[in-house]
Amino acid sequence: MPFGTRTIAKALAAIMKRLTTILLITTFLACNRTAKVEQIETKSKTSSDKTAFLRGKQLFLTHCYSCHHISTKKIGPPFQRIREDYGVSWALNFIRNSERLIYEEKDTRARYIFSIYNQSMMTAFPNLTDQEIIAILDYVDSHEFNPSMHSHRTATIEEMSELVEEYEKDRKARENQLLEKIRNFKN
Repeated sequence: MPFGTRTIAKALAAIMKRLTTILLITTFLACNRTAKVEQIETKSKTSSDKTAFLRGKQLFLTHCYSCHHISTKKIGPPFQRIREDYGVSWALNFIRNSERLIYEEKDTRARYIFSIYNQSMMTAFPNLTDQEIIAILDYVDSHEFNPSMHSHRTATIEEMSELVEEYEKDRKARENQLLEKIRNFKN
């Protein structure tokens, strides 16, 4: 008996149903495994206030993770223990609006971080409250500290100033070279 179009369509539909079921089960198992691994990794690192810890984690993943990692360099620096090294007030101001600290206040630390991280401007977060920023910092500080990723913080203010000046000179020299190339190209 020859197969008709409907018979083939029914067979294909049954195969698709089975494949979809297999895909859903595989996805569920993979997600469940990821959740278990994450649960194990953070089990010993939770703060005394679990709600604040989870809030800090959610805020970090939402606002920070695209550019920062907990303990290694990414686009921006890891910021564990930034309160200890630079102070709470400075950390709050930098996170809220690093551009203001860099360009308006000419803050040496802010300009130094900006310089050593390829002059990548950090997104401003003026709408984050002090409590939200503190929750993020608490979450980040709850993880194992990797001192080798924070060696840039050992520089003195004088060393930071010198490095910023060098970067500024290099940047101006590169700009002049680029302008010269553009002029030559036009001629």
